[in-house]
Amino acid sequence: MKRLNLLLGILMAIAMTLSFSACSDDNDPTPGPDSQPELSDYHFDIFMTIGKHHGGMNQGEGTIVKSVNSLTADMGVIDIKKDGVEFIGENNTYSMENILKGKYYYQVPNSADRFTKFQVIGNSIRIAQEQIFEQNTYKVRGYTHAWLDDNTLIIMAANGDADKVIWTKLNADDMRILAEGTLDLPLPEGAKVFTASGILTYNEKSGKLYYFYFGKDKTGRGGKATSNFLTAVINPSDMKVESNKVNTLAGEMAGSAYGELMQSCVMYDADGNLYLAAFTDANDMEQGHLLRIKKGETDFDASYEGYPNADGKLLTIQNLGNGKALVYARNDAAGTAIDSYSHYYSIININTGTRERVSYNGQEIPYSGGRFAQRTAIVNGKAYIGVNTEKANPCIYIYDIATGKVEKGAEIAEGYQFDMIKVVENDDASYEGYPNADGKLLTIQNLGNGKALVYARNDAAGTAIDSYSHYYSIININTGTRERVSYNGQEIPYSGGRFAQRTAIVNGKAYIGVNTEKANPCIYIYDIATGKVEKGAEIAEGYQFDMIKVVENDK
Repeated sequence: MKRLNLLLGILMAIAMTLSFSACSDDNDPTPGPDSQPELSDYHFDIFMTIGKHHGGMNQGEGTIVKSVNSLTADMGVIDIKKDGVEFIGENNTYSMENILKGKYYYQVPNSADRFTKFQVIGNSIRIAQEQIFEQNTYKVRGYTHAWLDDNTLIIMAANGDADKVIWTKLNADDMRILAEGTLDLPLPEGAKVFTASGILTYNEKSGKLYYFYFGKDKTGRGGKATSNFLTAVINPSDMKVESNKVNTLAGEMAGSAYGELMQSCVMYDADGNLYLAAFTDANDMEQGHLLRIKKGETDFDASYEGYPNADGKLLTIQNLGNGKALVYARNDAAGTAIDSYSHYYSIININTGTRERVSYNGQEIPYSGGRFAQRTAIVNGKAYIGVNTEKANPCIYIYDIATGKVEKGAEIAEGYQFDMIKVVENDDASYEGYPNADGKLLTIQNLGNGKALVYARNDAAGTAIDSYSHYYSIININTGTRERVSYNGQEIPYSGGRFAQRTAIVNGKAYIGVNTEKANPCIYIYDIATGKVEKGAEIAEGYQFDMIKVVENDK
């Protein structure tokens, strides 16, 4: 067995020792009051980018996800400073372009060797299941997908040489590969390669897969489409291609490179008719189109145009019901760069093609920057519409689908690029693992056998960022019962510091650090098997004790 020498790294912020004087904490980062929205069966994950921005495209580094229960105005300004999860796991980096269903995300991570199923919980990425590639291999962000049912996921993309289209069926419960293969689909006439992913969608009312794709004259960004995009109709039971036609109405479909991993390009109406966002290079712009395939048909309805007189590219579409849809589009005259502030939202009537810009207090909501973005989410009769504006904080507008009324919701703190909103199902609306809380729950770490170590705050004892009101408990995650960590019959003292992780779990022990008010900071050592606690090392006074990390030594 490999022997590990483990080093407990203790991270401290050096604090200056000051003589007594009346001084202000105005320069300290002080978050606003803690919001306590009502619990529901879902929450929102907000994806933001720090550092260099690419119009919404990002491969994980610099992607921060913040989970919130509400996007209404009473949330104030939503910030990710010291509160959010970077999309980097213990052994992998994850892309913001991903698949979401229910409470789980699915994707091919940057390692490009597996399918991963995970959750974002408590400011951490929690892996649920992984499946190493077998026959077919896929690249991060370079694939499309469709759900045949709640438990069967199909992944599809061009192969490594981009001269064939490959597919894999997965059992989404345990991520087993059910089947995989290659479509019997020839390269389009004159094409050397397929586009990277195309768009795959399943029409459950007709029981067919529709795959939208095109061929290019060469690989890479310089490759040009050799024809209008094609539509392949596929039988999902045996993956045989039943129809394959070049469309005559538009040049490319939206989302051709990344499928619907970020942006919603396909929707269905109540009758099972399929709608696809597309565009054509015409009239000195990328002219948007909304195309339709009637249920049971294999080609687009030549008599239909759901987005007439476009002023630029149509990027996303989402069904609002009753013949209405929410679209994100670009005014090409206002700018066509990847981050141009030229993108806007409209409500369209899919039957007549009429549309109206989304407005608030009689004013059209401002243009947004970012071609690759999905800042909209539809849930419980509301459309949550995010804008990434040029001259103000990004913010959310909330559109009531039934009445058409718009209210202003939460703002997003400046300094970030706001890229995406996801509606995520909560783990279990009937479950509460921390009942009768006396304040904010801050951290949780698994101890095994149904136990967890938590760090929480007693709000009655103080809510300031450095209040000595924080304490440790052992909880039973099945029953919700909990008990304060004690030593020699006394509860270990309150700690100061809301933003801290002074605990580490290793070799059957939980090392628990406290930053006390009237004594040196110190470590308590909890034996997970027996529940016994001993006192460990102390930390010299004069510093703020913030964090413990368990670090593997060199051999």
